[in-house]
Amino acid sequence: MLLLCVAGAFAVYGPALGNAFYNDDALFLNHAQRIVEHPARLLTERPIGFFRPVYSAFVVLEWLLFRLRPAGSFALGIVLHGVTTFLVYRLARRLLRATAPALLAAAAFLCLFGHCEAILWIAAQNTALLCALAVAAVLVHLRALELGGWRPALLTLLAVLATLYTKEPGVVVLAWIPVVTAAVFGVRRCLTARALRIFALMLLGLVLFALTNSRFTQGVSGEPASQGAESRTSLSSLSVPRLLVVSSALLVPAPVVDSEWPWWPGLLLLAAVLLGTLLLRPDLLGAAGASVALLITGAAPACITTILQANGSRFYYMPTVGVALLVGVVASLPAGPGRVRGIVRRAGAALLLVGCVVHALAIQDLNARDYRPSSQRQTRYALEVSDSLRAAGDRPVFLLDPPMRPMHVGEFLQLFDGVASSRVRHDSLARSRGDAVLAALRARDPTAQILGWDDARGLAPVEHLPAEHMGEDLARSGQPPHLSTRVEIYRIAPP
Repeated sequence: MLLLCVAGAFAVYGPALGNAFYNDDALFLNHAQRIVEHPARLLTERPIGFFRPVYSAFVVLEWLLFRLRPAGSFALGIVLHGVTTFLVYRLARRLLRATAPALLAAAAFLCLFGHCEAILWIAAQNTALLCALAVAAVLVHLRALELGGWRPALLTLLAVLATLYTKEPGVVVLAWIPVVTAAVFGVRRCLTARALRIFALMLLGLVLFALTNSRFTQGVSGEPASQGAESRTSLSSLSVPRLLVVSSALLVPAPVVDSEWPWWPGLLLLAAVLLGTLLLRPDLLGAAGASVALLITGAAPACITTILQANGSRFYYMPTVGVALLVGVVASLPAGPGRVRGIVRRAGAALLLVGCVVHALAIQDLNARDYRPSSQRQTRYALEVSDSLRAAGDRPVFLLDPPMRPMHVGEFLQLFDGVASSRVRHDSLARSRGDAVLAALRARDPTAQILGWDDARGLAPVEHLPAEHMGEDLARSGQPPHLSTRVEIYRIAPP
């Protein structure tokens, strides 16, 4: 089953093997290099302010195995998705006490469009790793309750700590464990001495996590206005309508923005599943309730973004576990005479598999239109900038309207050529005629090399690019989309 899940992951995400490095990939790979040189930095260095040593160790493994070969990193991410799918299958089998519905739940999880960014972008693989560890922690806890003793309890604690120190949304595992425990063993089992001992250890783990991750605790306690998109938590943006939006939008094989998607389909969907379970399979009501709880709690930390799917969908890898489990619950519901029940179940399975194919094709289409060309463009741009810096020698270089943020340019240059990211500075000029922009830049530094980017020609001196590349009409043309009424300028200082 594990090999089948991994093979299915490659069937869905195999085209990502042709992608290149993109945005924050260089940031984390540079971090991994520094850890390899000085291992203590695993515990002292925090690239974006958060303390994520488990994820950092994962990136170190990627760096040691693949270096500057992105295909290897994507392959590892796809394998990780297959392993997570296998763990979801195991969890579904425990909840539903049947293999066939668990298989359908795993198939749904494997192909859902909503979590594609976590596999199509190397830097977003931390969410897939987070989900795998969270589901594993739940399964380890269930086993610990069956075995008893301190050793299984400590294994549960280690699994929870690994989840927390991978990424901050891992705190939802503290809700997932008691919810699934109640669904599998009954509520009373949560109040036994064996369970309470494990919960006490988990509470100590949470305290340790809070004490060692100050940026997370500041995000919880700070005012929403003072929190950035990366640092705030779901507490300032959490709402019932938003969670209901997520509940149904994750079934859609297309990009979705929450302002364009109503909340009431999510309410109808959850109510229909719970009511149908109550009427047809009351013995699975606990499993249905747990599935809804995993969906809602998994979606709560993701409320910091207004993007539900496509770019930004890495936030929704966790709640897709709940969606997949709900699919398994629905697959368990058909009642009636054996022959009729068999026909209904086969028809439902066929419909689900068609949906899986549609989602998989949508993922591959999104990759072909967005992630692959964007990543290849950024990597090509960074490599050409590296070549230009070597050719410029001791002269500074101006980059006009780059297709990357200054932080990403600096990190890519450091990754490919060891260029200090501190050499990259950002500025801008009011957009006017191209010759006026060039005159202003030459007045700043007449020795500088001034380069612009064109997708067809690549990086070149602006004199060799089309005249409209910097003209006033460019701001109104909409091509490329990152340009506005100002010319973005990155100055790269000489060594």
